[in-house]
Amino acid sequence: MHSLRDWLTRKQKETRRGRAELRLAERSALWNARSENRHLPSLWEYLNIGLLTSHKLWTVPQRKMMKEAGRVKGIRAGLAAALVCALVFAVWQLNGRFQAAALVDQLAAADIAQVPAIVARIEAHRPWADPLLRMQLEQSAPGSSQKLHAALALLPVDEN
Repeated sequence: MHSLRDWLTRKQKETRRGRAELRLAERSALWNARSENRHLPSLWEYLNIGLLTSHKLWTVPQRKMMKEAGRVKGIRAGLAAALVCALVFAVWQLNGRFQAAALVDQLAAADIAQVPAIVARIEAHRPWADPLLRMQLEQSAPGSSQKLHAALALLPVDEN
């Protein structure tokens, strides 16, 4: 009887589906004995088990373990996605600030002929450039080219 079980297990290990079924049984037995997250299948194992085995043939303990694994993996994936979104947003904000600061600096040192082109490039960075332009407008000497350039750049968004 023992050799028959070994032969069946060896046969099952020959296919991906068979290996997934064995992994499901192994992980389920371990997790149901001690319901700890560390005994749940890894993400790769979870996906393999879910894709390669028949859900209809799962036992109640296997369903319970896979449901918990899906919940844990879902929470972790959601947290990872939120972290990635936060990082992308932070990089976008930093890039916008650096681009706006560079354009405002270019505008301050530009010849009057270059101003329209720089103002057109500032449009994409308005949320970050406008406060810098207003500060430059307030701090520049009356009649200076920096004050004139800042005022020209603020014309499209000026409320007056």
